[in-house]
Amino acid sequence: MALGSIAGAAFAGWAAGHLELAPSATGVALVAGVAAGLLYGRTAAGPARATDLAWDGEAWRVDGEAGTLQVMLDLDRWLLLRWRAGGGAGRPHRRWVVVCRSGQAAGDVHALRAALYSRPPEPTPEPPHVRAPDRADP
Repeated sequence: MALGSIAGAAFAGWAAGHLELAPSATGVALVAGVAAGLLYGRTAAGPARATDLAWDGEAWRVDGEAGTLQVMLDLDRWLLLRWRAGGGAGRPHRRWVVVCRSGQAAGDVHALRAALYSRPPEPTPEPPHVRAPDRADP
């Protein structure tokens, strides 16, 4: 964690010097760099949690909850996806999903990528309501 803070502060200091910022802005940049380093160290410390991602034909499901999935960054071996919960009142729940391709999951990631870039299915139209002609009795 300390190494991340030092790296963040060093980068912020370099950027502030390169942009010739005022000393007060440089101090703010250094504090922001330390905070970013601490945040990175805190999030990177734990093991990655597996996410259950599925397409049910109408909506994407992340850990069983339906929503929409959008590709934000596609770097071939690495995908960054943004998922938004569907329905629900108030502010929508959002979540970032990272997909990494390893040797054994290459086919799964290819299928996921194909599903993400495919056009969404169009709703099936209702059959027209046709009324049978009236028959006259002879």
